[in-house]
Amino acid sequence: FPVTIIPEFKVVTVNARAREESLVLLGRRIQVGDDIRDFLEPTFREEFVQASMQALEGQIVDMDVSIEQVWFNFRFFPVKNDLGVIRGVALNARNIDQNKKASLLIQEQEAILRAIYNSSTESHTFLDKDLTIRFINSVAKRDTNLFFGHEAQIGENSLNFIIPEYQSIFHGYYQQVLTGERLVFEEEWMGKWWKMTISPVFNDDQKEIMGISLVLQDTTEARVREAKILRQNQILREISWRQSHEIRRPVATILGILELMKQEKTDLPSHLIDYCNYLTEAAKQLDHLTAEIVDQVNGQSD
Repeated sequence: FPVTIIPEFKVVTVNARAREESLVLLGRRIQVGDDIRDFLEPTFREEFVQASMQALEGQIVDMDVSIEQVWFNFRFFPVKNDLGVIRGVALNARNIDQNKKASLLIQEQEAILRAIYNSSTESHTFLDKDLTIRFINSVAKRDTNLFFGHEAQIGENSLNFIIPEYQSIFHGYYQQVLTGERLVFEEEWMGKWWKMTISPVFNDDQKEIMGISLVLQDTTEARVREAKILRQNQILREISWRQSHEIRRPVATILGILELMKQEKTDLPSHLIDYCNYLTEAAKQLDHLTAEIVDQVNGQSD
């Protein structure tokens, strides 16, 4: 709805739509001769006056404002007479509440998504079908700066951040992914191990591929931990072998000797026979305990 005001902020023209909208929103119709500032919320008044003064200087000013929780777009145009002299300001206000709130919701969701990806310890990049970077998180920017001397930015060709001798290979990877495949591989570079996952990104109905997701993860520490676990398992297997062969063998020998001594018990004093029984029981307990340790070690190292 259009309204025309003069430098003193008096309304000189106003259409029926503007009068009805002001009645609905402000409880009062705008009329010719009114001071437009009387219809403004205090928080918007200073901004309105500033925009009007800019229009009186010949500028066209565009702004979105929330009035009573309803969004409007205001455009301020300079109004000139036949001699080209600016005599006032034409104000065009348009209700954009539905579109504005939808836009703000999208912005909020995008901000949340960026926060999630920027909180990740992994490098995340989204490419469109032309292999142009459309999203890149802070870790990916850090990594590209580390590897190539400057941070990758939205709008750049992703192949610029691949070593030249590998560019054709990665171009082939990307074309595979754009057919629906998902690729995962791990390589050592610059003294570290890196795992890259290249996946197709589909639209909401999962029918059309929109682009490519690149996830790069530093797996060096994970590999160090894995190597440590493998070494520990090897040590456990060695312990198991020693327990089952080097320790149980002498225990078996002791049990055999004690059995022979029992067979000759008619020639032994009674107290020695008791000693043999005690030794036999202790040796059997040691043999049983050793077997349990071997079983536990074998279970841990599987």
